[in-house]
Amino acid sequence: MIRTSRSATRSGTINHQPLTINSLWLPLALAGMAVLCVSPSFAAEATPPTRSSQVIQAIYDRVLEDLEVRNDRHWHNGEFAAHVRISRLMAELCPTCEDVYTNGAWLMESLERHDEATAFYELGLSRNPKSCDMHYDFAQFLFRHDRASEALPHARESVRLSCTWHSWHLLAHIYEHLGRRDDAIKTWKDAIKRFPDDDVAKRNLERLEAGGTASCKQ
Repeated sequence: MIRTSRSATRSGTINHQPLTINSLWLPLALAGMAVLCVSPSFAAEATPPTRSSQVIQAIYDRVLEDLEVRNDRHWHNGEFAAHVRISRLMAELCPTCEDVYTNGAWLMESLERHDEATAFYELGLSRNPKSCDMHYDFAQFLFRHDRASEALPHARESVRLSCTWHSWHLLAHIYEHLGRRDDAIKTWKDAIKRFPDDDVAKRNLERLEAGGTASCKQ
């Protein structure tokens, strides 16, 4: 969350803090960006980049950097709700920053805000439809919450986009969970072709071909 003149403690009390240049930096910067973006002189400028656009870019970079620092602090302090609020803001400032969505959604899940996590993943993928990692992470999230049918297209897409071996493993487990044994066997075989040293895939393939049912989910 953007820093204001007061902050809540864990006990629920409010600690009032004096307004300083440091505490006002972020809101002032955002206000400055808004003023410059709507000013007639800026709107009328054409390429090449002008002084105004360079100033806006510098402010934009500084704002994102400041938000990243704050979010890192919230993460390490276990202040997940604050981290989520900043993640929502960062998603609007940088729609293509994939980690913003995956980290934010992971923390929403940790806070048991599963509907919000689903919506945040979907927002991120609507803006980054070719993100292999986001499709994989969303598929993992859905599979963890017994939504294998919904997870399947995202797991397939992560494989199509050539993610790491994790994507093939997840897809095979989803197929097996859905009772699609032949598809699971084919996926393990495909994984071995692509990653010849994948011993986990080899063990799972042997297990299924031998008629086994217990999956180690690796």
